[in-house]
Amino acid sequence: ILAGEKLALALDLAWMRRLPVIVIAAGGGVRTQDGMLAVLQMAKTATLAARLHRHGIPIISVLTHPTSGGIYAGLALQADFILAEPGANASGESAAEQGLGGPLPTSEQLLAAGAIDGIVSRDHLRETLASLLHLLNMRGSLHVPAHTPTATGAALPGWDALRIGRHPDRPTAARIALKLLTNVQQVHGDRMGHDDPALIGGIGRFEGLTVAFLAHNRRPDGETDVLLTADAYRKAARIMQLAGRLELPLIAFVDTGGAATG
Repeated sequence: ILAGEKLALALDLAWMRRLPVIVIAAGGGVRTQDGMLAVLQMAKTATLAARLHRHGIPIISVLTHPTSGGIYAGLALQADFILAEPGANASGESAAEQGLGGPLPTSEQLLAAGAIDGIVSRDHLRETLASLLHLLNMRGSLHVPAHTPTATGAALPGWDALRIGRHPDRPTAARIALKLLTNVQQVHGDRMGHDDPALIGGIGRFEGLTVAFLAHNRRPDGETDVLLTADAYRKAARIMQLAGRLELPLIAFVDTGGAATG
């Protein structure tokens, strides 16, 4: 009960002072043997985390080994950005259930499934968190002076334009986005079990201004053009919602043949 109350007080303090929250998560589920009040602390922390979301206050969580049960579901998964240490086991299973249904997933498996946003070793954790906080708290201002766009001239004939569009060496929108943006922190996955590599996104710095971005990665394997699946659209919706909560401009780099059939 006491540990849950400390967490609740910390989240409440962050809300009052509008401070970002970093959660270094470890441990298992709630201690049901301590009574109903201990069990309810998980719902209490999740409710307070939702209040932070409504007020645009970012939450970053880091999964260490192991993170499971109520700590995983009620606190770590509430974050806007979820990182994990290499090889860490994380699951919503309680401590009593661990291992009964097979081995717990590792951070590498969670990243492939789109459940977390990145894997960071402990010796690089400080600089990664500092970079994220700098993007979120030092929003900046645009450093590019406004000017009238220059005329591009007459459009190319249809067939010539099509040949350029189909050229195998034409850069993808994802490549252009990563070239234009600095200090990029990508997010991965739709939080429903999939991460479509045909669409990348996250936050980064564009000419001094923190922005959210989406970019189609037409050739994730470097050779074959692919279409966007429903997983990519869910990831795009997640990034749009993140941009809305944090009040970030959103830049979309469009370069796709459309949605995959099915």
